[in-house]
Amino acid sequence: MNANLFSTDGLRAASSMPTFFAVDTMAVLYRSHFAMIRNPLINSKGINVSGLFGLTNSLIGILEREQPDYLAVVSDTPEPTFRHDRYPAYKATREKMPDELVEQLPYIPRLVEALDLPYLIQPGYEADDIIGTLVKLAGKKGLESYMVTGDKDFMQLIQPNPKTVMYASRGEEVTLTGVEGVRERFGCAPEQVIEVLALMGDSSDNVPGVPGVGAKTATRLIEQFGNLEGIYQHLDEVKGNKVRENLAEFREQAFLSRELVTINTAVPLEVSLEQLTLKPAILAQNQALLALLTELEFQSLRDRMIKKSGGAVMGNSMAGDATHTAAQGESGAGEGKDPEPARPLRYYTLKSPAAIAERVKSWAEAPLLVFDTETTGLDYLTADLVGLSFSTQGDEAWYIPLNHPFLAPRKEEVLALLAPLLESERLPKSAHNAKYDIHVLRKEGIHVTGVTMDTMIASHLAEPAERRHDLDSVALRRLGISKIPTEALIGKGKDEITMAEAPIRLVSHYACEDADVTWRLGEVFAPRLRETAQQKVFEEIEMPLVPVLVNMEQAGIRFDSVGAGKLSRELEGRLEQSREKLYDLAGERDFNTNSIVDLQRIMYEKLQIHTELQVRPKKIKTGMGLSTDEETLEKLSAHPFPNALLEYRELAKLKSTYLDQLSGFIHPLTGKIHTSFRQTAAATGRLASDKPNLQNIPIRSAEGRRVRALFVPSDADHVLLSADYSQIELRVVADYSGDPTFMEAFRTGEDIHALTASAIFNVEPGQVDREMRSVAKEVNFGLIYRMGSERLSLVTGRNRQEAKDFIERFFQKYSTIRELQEDLIEKAKKEGYALTRNGRRRYLTEINSSNPHFARMAEGMAVNTPIQGTAAEIIKVAMISIDKRLETDGLRSRMVLTIHDELLFDARRDEFEALTALVTEEMEAAMELKVPLKVEVGQGENWLEAH
Repeated sequence: MNANLFSTDGLRAASSMPTFFAVDTMAVLYRSHFAMIRNPLINSKGINVSGLFGLTNSLIGILEREQPDYLAVVSDTPEPTFRHDRYPAYKATREKMPDELVEQLPYIPRLVEALDLPYLIQPGYEADDIIGTLVKLAGKKGLESYMVTGDKDFMQLIQPNPKTVMYASRGEEVTLTGVEGVRERFGCAPEQVIEVLALMGDSSDNVPGVPGVGAKTATRLIEQFGNLEGIYQHLDEVKGNKVRENLAEFREQAFLSRELVTINTAVPLEVSLEQLTLKPAILAQNQALLALLTELEFQSLRDRMIKKSGGAVMGNSMAGDATHTAAQGESGAGEGKDPEPARPLRYYTLKSPAAIAERVKSWAEAPLLVFDTETTGLDYLTADLVGLSFSTQGDEAWYIPLNHPFLAPRKEEVLALLAPLLESERLPKSAHNAKYDIHVLRKEGIHVTGVTMDTMIASHLAEPAERRHDLDSVALRRLGISKIPTEALIGKGKDEITMAEAPIRLVSHYACEDADVTWRLGEVFAPRLRETAQQKVFEEIEMPLVPVLVNMEQAGIRFDSVGAGKLSRELEGRLEQSREKLYDLAGERDFNTNSIVDLQRIMYEKLQIHTELQVRPKKIKTGMGLSTDEETLEKLSAHPFPNALLEYRELAKLKSTYLDQLSGFIHPLTGKIHTSFRQTAAATGRLASDKPNLQNIPIRSAEGRRVRALFVPSDADHVLLSADYSQIELRVVADYSGDPTFMEAFRTGEDIHALTASAIFNVEPGQVDREMRSVAKEVNFGLIYRMGSERLSLVTGRNRQEAKDFIERFFQKYSTIRELQEDLIEKAKKEGYALTRNGRRRYLTEINSSNPHFARMAEGMAVNTPIQGTAAEIIKVAMISIDKRLETDGLRSRMVLTIHDELLFDARRDEFEALTALVTEEMEAAMELKVPLKVEVGQGENWLEAH
């Protein structure tokens, strides 16, 4: 159906004919919106901009790649058209435009204006008619026409000479639909499309057609008789009594339908084709466009456009004006000036201890000092410090190149000048990702204190839905600044150098820009945090946590690589046995146990497992057949093949993800694993762990527990201590809901899982056995987050009806918990966000969505966030308190890991009792709830024993 062009040169590479492009805005907007419906693009204002992003991307792509001679952007108007006069029910059944799309409509004329493109709308006519008229005019002038739309109605306009085709693009891939595409879709020539549509009708536009005549019948009739007139002239020759009767009865309706689907190519336009001529323009120099892209937060699109222009725009104004000059510093850093910027920058390079000492005096009196480090790498344990930059106000910054010939021999002297400044608790300081800079400076003997602003963390609090909080992304999103890319200084790939090797003049400007931008971001986020009442969580939890995480990351944890190797070899043998079992169950060996396609063939074509069990598996999102994911396999686990596949995959994951990789993270300098804790990963505020992730090592399976046994104390003088909050999320639920049963159970120490088991199994408390309690535990933790009956049946191993009964009895006993959930959802619907106990916000833009799937997801987040987020805050507060106590009490034991509700310590044996008392006290006093917090402490020669 389609001819696909993979070209960066565009259509001009294939033809020298002048071209005309007509863009159907609503078709592109709708297509883009629903293409991203599972993962919508939401900006910081809470607006779904998926459709607008697709439209913008399409327009810019056409202008950059195709460079049309003529172009028109065309839209519908809300006024009725001539079709409504002929048939009042025309489009009457069409669903109302989703609110998320309505919000985007005002930006369309602004976008077209910013691009300086012709924008055509005409009351009484649809965009189809305007485009049809333009295409006809273009054809008369010998232009090649490209209709940017996915609407099938436009296929009636397609012709070979002069070429008129439908055009669609995705990235650099262009799809053209021509005459052959029409034949594949409708089985007829383009001019016959209206005949086929007249017969089959169009439910989306409420075009009636002829009842009982579908696409295949319509195509057959037109192929045989040519058009409606031909059909009715030979009606007695039509095969099928019912079809013939319907054609006769609904003759007028058929001809009316043809009128409705026929695109009018004679619209009295107010513009001529010549007025649609495009003027050559460099998009990256279009300040109005850059400003709009910045406002919409289309930073990736903006970056790509700038990069294609050769980096001509490296903006520092809100509209992205070209800058990158610096005032003449002591080193003469202004040499080789760039064009004069809209906002002159005062960037200086300091290269003598005397000049640095003089500047340090003024910095010490500043209300806020921004600092940033430049290093030779990202590993703080091995990276060398190349230089530092500082800023105390916008557009002004200083860089100290420690690798400069004048300063390198006096590095210790320079750092001695800076140490009192950086170590002063009195002087407020700011950085972006301060944790890394603190690590680097600590390696140099400088213990930074007084950091009151981390713009990366502030960005996450202000915009928790954003995925990226690195300095470049945030600068572009919030300031409209396209920063100098790091690769512009050091290159990439095999030609990459380090910052120490890059020209100092370039590094100076780059480093000053980092400090300057960080200062300006502080000016953006500080009032934003005040406006959203998130100062408390930022100032009392997130910022004090930074040095705690630094201590934990530097401490690291020892890992038994020899034991990991032995276990890996053992699992390899078990994996081979597991493969053999799968081959036996499949009745063949000719398939790859890791191939989804092969497994689909075995499970759904050969064995027909879903048919045998009468279970409907979900489809893969990409449309590539039925799923073989874990959830689906659990549904099918009554059959031995899916059950064996689950076992195989668990063994494979343990071996590849943990046993074969964790040893590679052992640092050669310390012999330990130093994971990185991220404060900006989860919208609920939960800490994440990466490089490697130590928070998702399985604990339920025996094999997963054996992996935990490989984490050991640092030496013979130490033992691992695990402190785990007992049922913390259930206690938070008790606090929020005030449920009397929950409250009483936690106050008296009664077993809450046994109480729930008694309720859901309808037995006396004394009759609750171990299995019942295990099921009740899943029910308690599942239903506080509104788990459905299908999922509950899977995790409990009970049938769907039993799971439904469990849910009903649970909420009969704990009615206040259901009321809490309803209250949290209602509040989120009203305010548009959910809150934790300390005021962290999670914006829920889909909570009032007309799409029930997304609305339900948002409702789940409205319940999840206050509970899980508050639990995360509790353990963070405990970590801060414990870290302080370790220092004030003079203990040498170290906190090394946090895993959701658990803290792990590398404890000195001679401090074990004192540490146990300290940790228990601080964790149980971390936050005052209506029920007591309870901590369970264990010790062992490895993590498994301790937990």
